[in-house]
Amino acid sequence: MAWWALFSADAWNNVTFAAAEVRDPGRTVPRALVLGTVVVTAVYLVTNVGYLNALAPDAVAHAPQDRVATALMEAVMGRPAPPSWPRSSWCPRSGA
Repeated sequence: MAWWALFSADAWNNVTFAAAEVRDPGRTVPRALVLGTVVVTAVYLVTNVGYLNALAPDAVAHAPQDRVATALMEAVMGRPAPPSWPRSSWCPRSGA
């Protein structure tokens, strides 16, 4: 998982390339950075609020193999969840 941190750090470097492609980079790039950060943070918070509303905090803390999305789907659906179900929460977790 340490490579995710490296990916995140590398992404900020790529902003300089995007700045050359927009009309008003002094205005557009900072707005895009702030808006993107706010949207990703909001999705992350809404996802976690959903986890905590559907599961007890102890169930979140002790989810099997730290797979909270799988524990959520098992609680909602009432049956063992296939491994593909937690992939729906991949984007908020990765910051993509």
